[in-house]
Amino acid sequence: MDKNVLSVGSNIRIEREKRRITLRKLAKDINVSASFLSQVETGRAFPSLATLKKIADALQTGIGALVGENENSNTDNPILRKEERILIDKMGRGINIELLAARNINNQMQPYIIDFDTNGDSGAFSQHSGQEVGYVLKGSIELNYNKRKYILNTGDTFYINANISHHLKNMFNVESQLLIAATPPLF
Repeated sequence: MDKNVLSVGSNIRIEREKRRITLRKLAKDINVSASFLSQVETGRAFPSLATLKKIADALQTGIGALVGENENSNTDNPILRKEERILIDKMGRGINIELLAARNINNQMQPYIIDFDTNGDSGAFSQHSGQEVGYVLKGSIELNYNKRKYILNTGDTFYINANISHHLKNMFNVESQLLIAATPPLF
């Protein structure tokens, strides 16, 4: 199965250079080291989702542009074939995200699958407007939401307001998989 594995770092560099922003300035603006940002741009490191959102905001673009979502843009076709899905790999902390919907400017939600390695950790998601629903496809996930911890097993679901701090991690010795639909689209 061919996946569209993205070069997020290259897209960040292209967007940064297009706006004539130095690596040091962008790093300072988002409160990370220039060394870390350089590693991101060269593919040796990957930012957390919260840091990726800060980068997108600082570059006045969306996360979707940075992960290459627009490369598979087709607003007339509602179908996205398995081999056409966008895979955001190396999300750090042992997770991969696979986008499940064809790009359409009218989309009001974004469905995606998160694959968690053993001890995989999403990092703290930035709080954002909207809501998220999640369904554990396999394994077990710990949801930290509103300063409380919940253990979800295969078949369990959650529905949260995304403007409240939330964090997902796999605390268990088994790979886990989670289906999420978020509104508005994050990618």
